[in-house]
Amino acid sequence: MKAAVIIPARAGSKGIPGKNMQRIGGRTLIRRCAMVCTSAGVGPVYVSTDSLEIGNESGVSIIMHPPELASDTASSEAVMEHALGHEQLADVDIAVMVQCTAPWVQPDDIRGCVEAVEAGAGSAIAACRFHGMLWEAGAVLGAVPCGHSWQRERRQDVAPRWLEAGSVYAYRVDRYRGSRFVVPVHLHEVPAERVFEIDEPWQLEMARNYG
Repeated sequence: MKAAVIIPARAGSKGIPGKNMQRIGGRTLIRRCAMVCTSAGVGPVYVSTDSLEIGNESGVSIIMHPPELASDTASSEAVMEHALGHEQLADVDIAVMVQCTAPWVQPDDIRGCVEAVEAGAGSAIAACRFHGMLWEAGAVLGAVPCGHSWQRERRQDVAPRWLEAGSVYAYRVDRYRGSRFVVPVHLHEVPAERVFEIDEPWQLEMARNYG
């Protein structure tokens, strides 16, 4: 099966201006991501962007997308659909989306998701085991527990739950129906320390301090 990696990277960002060109450890987010994707060795790597500056900085093949796909309301699925509509990607069986705002993604995360789809999954996502206790605000009872009981349980006794890493998504193109989550969905486990996304300025500063 042929796989291709696509990195969505628009120029605009309200939370962090020029976010994809911000530097961590001496490299821009887009360059860091492109290097990891290339190192994964699962197939050709493309950046889908509305900015030639971002495209050139990535060091990989560029797919320019129209301005409407660079808006705050444009979905990642729409960006992927546009990219996969190009002639050079017409024979791709497995589409892999990697977010450059997840700075700790590793080649093994990408390879693991692709291998799961090759083995029969409809899609695979990077995720870590999650032991947090979630609550939902209610109008009648006040807050109610989600996925755990009213009695405080030991974390090891709570049924396993998973937190989406927000970094890698792979799916069968022929089964795609408007969502990157194609059943059956495989959870490719990654270490919790890799689950970090940069959306706010404080997250960028944390990433710079860490790496």
